[in-house]
Amino acid sequence: MLRAKASIPAYLTLLLAAFEPQAQASVVATVELATDRDFRGITQTAQDPSLAVTVEYSGKGLDLGVSAANAKLGREDPAREGRVMSDPSLEIDLMLGAHGAFSDQVRWQGGFIYRTFEIDSLRSYPEVYASVTWEWLTLRTTWTNEFNGVHEGANYNELVIDFPLSEGVTLGGHIGFSEGEYWNRRGDAYYDVGTRMGYRAGVWQWSLSWVDGSDFTRQYRVPDGVRSSEGRVILSVSRRFDLSR
Repeated sequence: MLRAKASIPAYLTLLLAAFEPQAQASVVATVELATDRDFRGITQTAQDPSLAVTVEYSGKGLDLGVSAANAKLGREDPAREGRVMSDPSLEIDLMLGAHGAFSDQVRWQGGFIYRTFEIDSLRSYPEVYASVTWEWLTLRTTWTNEFNGVHEGANYNELVIDFPLSEGVTLGGHIGFSEGEYWNRRGDAYYDVGTRMGYRAGVWQWSLSWVDGSDFTRQYRVPDGVRSSEGRVILSVSRRFDLSR
């Protein structure tokens, strides 16, 4: 009986810890300025500079986020041949996910993203994703049933390397493959690749990247750079703000 009474404070401590998400929760805002914004090898800003703002909450295995960035995707007019430039637009993405670990070296993540576009709302679509990371190597897959607002499925499979060279310095790279009904019906399933050198100093992050989606030949070197997939260098700098303090 004495042992049972003695163990009650320990049980209460565990119970209180389970219902105290703020102990492990974080809210972080990131502001990034880049010379271009890339999405799977295709420019989202017609190779113009990009400004992106992201706010993310992470705690007790739950991830929530919202991001906003300028976009210039262009749009096709069915009454005319060629591409018609759209006005500068805004992309807003909503994110809901979860994360955890299988071991000290292996982590997992999964969730849902809804991509919306200010000017061309018909282009908006949902995605689900899942990834497994072993130390500096990540396998990730993303799937949607209506890519680019069209009622056709598509998936994106990606291998990402983010290798630490020294304190604050990382060398990264990736190879991705876009496939599925949306791409296969157009004969456009394609690979994209990239390399990246990153440097973090406190709340600042600098990155120099080379990306190339030119395997997507239909949009290689398109006029005015709209949704171009040609290889290019991207320089970016970002700052993190810890809003949970």
